[in-house]
Amino acid sequence: MRVEVRIKRILTNLERFKYIDGEDSILGKIYGVYDNSPEDDSLHICEDGIFWTQNGSREQIKYSDISDLSLSYNELPDKIITMLLDDHIVMLPVRGRNGKLADIYSILRFLRTTIDDLVKFKK
Repeated sequence: MRVEVRIKRILTNLERFKYIDGEDSILGKIYGVYDNSPEDDSLHICEDGIFWTQNGSREQIKYSDISDLSLSYNELPDKIITMLLDDHIVMLPVRGRNGKLADIYSILRFLRTTIDDLVKFKK
């Protein structure tokens, strides 16, 4: 399934997520931005990966470079622990919530299903 379809199904209902109709970036088309306000950072969801901007710096991750995903183990998890194939770890913040439901679970679901699709269709 295409990344754009996953984004529309999983992420567009999040209050902090803004759908963008395919602006170009180094990671393919940007389909949306998740805003982590009041902090100065956001997650840009792209066709081939995700990049995180914070205070002018930028960390980019290709979906194909992700080897494992998990959540920070706090009372209320607010980071997705992203293990890359080169053993580098990136902690992606996801701070929003709608009542009791934290946005982090939707972002994690999106990443896992997107990566599963890559593995499935690569074979």
